Amino acid sequence: MKKFYNKKRLYILLALLTFFINSSAFGQTNTTVSANNTGDWTVGTNWTSGAQPSTANANFTVPMVNNSQTLNMGGGTYTYDFSADAAFPGGANLNGGTIVVENGATLTINGNTNLSGTNIIINPGGNFVINGSVNVTNNGSTITDNGNLTINGSYSGENSNAVVTGNGNFTTTGSIQNMNSATVFGSPASCNTGPCNGRYLACGFTSSISSGSTYSCSPASAIVLTGSASPAQTSPTYQWYLNSIAISGATNSTYTVAVGNSGFYEVAITNSSSCEVFSSSTQITTGGPGAAGAITGNTTYCSGSTKTFVYSISPVAGATTYTWSVSGGTGASIPTASTTTEVAVQFANATALLLAEIQQYVPGNQT
Repeated sequence: MKKFYNKKRLYILLALLTFFINSSAFGQTNTTVSANNTGDWTVGTNWTSGAQPSTANANFTVPMVNNSQTLNMGGGTYTYDFSADAAFPGGANLNGGTIVVENGATLTINGNTNLSGTNIIINPGGNFVINGSVNVTNNGSTITDNGNLTINGSYSGENSNAVVTGNGNFTTTGSIQNMNSATVFGSPASCNTGPCNGRYLACGFTSSISSGSTYSCSPASAIVLTGSASPAQTSPTYQWYLNSIAISGATNSTYTVAVGNSGFYEVAITNSSSCEVFSSSTQITTGGPGAAGAITGNTTYCSGSTKTFVYSISPVAGATTYTWSVSGGTGASIPTASTTTEVAVQFANATALLLAEIQQYVPGNQT
């Protein structure tokens, strides 16, 4: 009995040892590496870890190109987060992990792409471009498209785990094939001849936004957005969204963007058959600097002399340029132009009105 007891105790110890060895991974955390140089992502010195990522979380914060030709993502739980442009010249095999394309970034894959287990998230303002055909097989993949998904080729979803969802835009130059309960924006329908629009599959129409401008620096200049369906629908209803959140009471075919409400706008149009289609997002930049406060400085001087006084105003929220001028009299001047909150004014037997104009800069435009 003693010998049996010892053997039994040995078996228990071995079992416990095996459990602790196998469970040691439970305490591990997935590391994150970041791109720290623009260039080839296969070069180790371009990464904070000294090596290109494999199945580790990776942040693409600078433009990268994979000169190894193919983007390969193996099984596992990890995320490639693209907040800067990246290009992969030779297609992709995506079998695990998650791809996130952030606002302002464009991820380009030049070649056919196989999806089997990798989930893709395209945030508003993000762009995912595939110059080749896409085939979703085996484990399937969910593409959450709230930005723009462009496939210059065909798309094929082979089972119910192949899902395209979200409020974004999805277009192909080739066909869209949904097989075995695969869906695109909730529809199992297919488009057999390209070019195809994923939004059209479910409802037979597309939604779009038009506007005279997508930016306004001046608080007095409103931006009016107009939502429309193509082809036109009978008795449509409208709901406007800002950054994917419904705007309360915004249910007309037009929407006026309030000053300071910059962001990504969408409109959802519902036809008489209760079929809803979202437009692609449109980025709107609006707003201007606040009002200038009182000018402070000397208000009197003795006649017959020339004096220079410094005047100022408090900083104005949103202002990047201050332009000073004098008017309403003679003999007053600004010897050195100023674009800050202070200016020196010279008076010589003069009376004048000092003015301050504030400006806000938007790339390519100025008030």
